[in-house]
Amino acid sequence: MFRAAAVLLILCPVVVGCSAAAAVRPASYPDADVPCPGGLKTWNLKVVDRRAKTESSEKVVATVKDAIVKSFPGCSWVTEEGAPVIEIEIHTFDVERAGDVWDATASWTVTASSAMGSTLISFEADETVSRPNYRGVDNEKEALTEAYRAAVERTVKGLRTVQTTQARPRGGTSDPSRGQSAAERSNL
Repeated sequence: MFRAAAVLLILCPVVVGCSAAAAVRPASYPDADVPCPGGLKTWNLKVVDRRAKTESSEKVVATVKDAIVKSFPGCSWVTEEGAPVIEIEIHTFDVERAGDVWDATASWTVTASSAMGSTLISFEADETVSRPNYRGVDNEKEALTEAYRAAVERTVKGLRTVQTTQARPRGGTSDPSRGQSAAERSNL
C-alpha cells in the first residue's frame, strides 16, 4: 500500500500536472448587502496569470475567477467589450518549504474600471502565510489555501467599496464648476 501511494505521488505531477496551486480549497465571501460591486449588475471579469513560473496556470486562473464569481452572486459576468471590467493580475501563487516551515504567498493586483475605461479602484491583495510542517497533513496545500483565502477575502472586501460615482475621466475636466449651481460657482 505504501509503495502504491509513493508511486502515485511521483506520477501525479508527471501524468496530470498536480500541484498545490491547483489543489487549494475553494473560497468565496458573498454578502447580501453587496451582491455586485458598484451597484452594477454586469461586469467583465478578466484574470491574467503574470507569474514567472506559470505551471498550472489555467487551474490557478479558474480558481481565482471562481472565487470572485461566487462572492458576487448578484452579478452577471460577461466577456464582451463595453462593460465595466474587474481585472486581476496574478503575480505570485506559490508555496516553498524552508526547513520545518511552509511559506505560501498569494499576490495579485485588482483593478476595477468603468465601461469608459476610467479606473474606479486599484489595489494589491498580497498575503503571505508561514505554517509549521505538521505530521499527517498536506502542509503545502494547507499553507497555500490559507494565503489564497486571505487574498480572496481582501479582494472581495476591496471590490465591495467600489462606487461607480468615483469614476473620473482620464483627461480630467476643464470646468471646475461642473455640477454646481450658479450660487456655488460664484464662491469659487
